[in-house]
Amino acid sequence: MGGTRTPHPLLERGFVESDPERLPERRRARYNPDRRSKVFVKDL
Repeated sequence: MGGTRTPHPLLERGFVESDPERLPERRRARYNPDRRSKVFVKDL
């Protein structure tokens, strides 16, 4: 059964999905790829 997917709330606020390599070093060291968490960034 298919459904309508709503956009991620951060996308609606100008963030874009990015690669974990773009994270600051300290955050990147704690990033767990097994969780498959998405990384969002916004240039200010």
